[in-house]
Amino acid sequence: MKQRVSLFVAAAVVAAAACGKKNDTTSSGGSATASGSDPWAGSAKASGAVDANDCPPPPTTATPAAVTAKLVKPFFFHATKPGMANVWLFGTIHIGVTPDAVPDSILEKLDKSERFAMEADITPSPDLLESIMRNDGKTLADDVGPVVWHKFVCAVGKMQASNAEHMKPSLAATVLDVQGLPTTEALDSFLFQRAKKGGKGIVFLEPAKKQLALLDKWMDAREIVWSVDHLDEIRKNNVELIDSYTAGDEAKAIEMSKDDSEFVKSGRTHDEFVQFMKELLLDRNASWIDEIEGMAKKGDAFVAVGAMHLLGDGSVIDLLQKKGWKIERVAP
Repeated sequence: MKQRVSLFVAAAVVAAAACGKKNDTTSSGGSATASGSDPWAGSAKASGAVDANDCPPPPTTATPAAVTAKLVKPFFFHATKPGMANVWLFGTIHIGVTPDAVPDSILEKLDKSERFAMEADITPSPDLLESIMRNDGKTLADDVGPVVWHKFVCAVGKMQASNAEHMKPSLAATVLDVQGLPTTEALDSFLFQRAKKGGKGIVFLEPAKKQLALLDKWMDAREIVWSVDHLDEIRKNNVELIDSYTAGDEAKAIEMSKDDSEFVKSGRTHDEFVQFMKELLLDRNASWIDEIEGMAKKGDAFVAVGAMHLLGDGSVIDLLQKKGWKIERVAP
């Protein structure tokens, strides 16, 4: 697993949305084939020339339909501790699954809770958009060179590429990382709007700019260079990701989170992968615990965060258990 940011970072959705939701129809959506052969070999791109009409064949892995069926085994947990109110924890995925898939029983727990927490305020705003714009006078094409820039245009379409050209490389890397995932309303945003409408106390566990700073650090031009030649691999992994989420397969999700193969292939080391996971996942989990317990002192709380934050060692669930909370996974 290279990033699988769709299970980790909610702010990535904002970045992707800023780049446009749909590909320009002039793009062929080219990518390397699953066998690893380079469809660019022998083309104008091999010599560095750029021809807007010279794109490789479309990916072999099609984008699946958005998941709309009710989740049968959601990542949904009930946390209790003497002297504390109920805490309900729902593991979301930030793209690919529609709000229709959220079981009614989960929505009922949200509606009955006094407070709602999510990772960050991902409401698009001028301030948030400004934080993903670059101010060094360069463009994405300057970062990656004409060959990779052209591949990026072919992959995402002229409209998205034009929007991303003057944004930080993390934006473009995020857009490539979610290739093959159907565009949907983020579950976090849907739940936030429902909680807001219901008059719940709203808690953001961290600033959105903190998430974006982590993306800037880890999703740089190297990710783009690797990704444009491995879009089929990314798409297949994202299909597997969606499948593991909708099946509620905790073991599979944890297994995917530990796979550093794509990360290393993109030019980094295993040790860097360990540090990446620590900063993007484990450290953030630890920083949320006091806030979650503070909510529980005031009344029932509903917490919606990316599913991987609730799974495995060092997860929010694990850390709460170590502080005396009893936690059980709840079926719809």
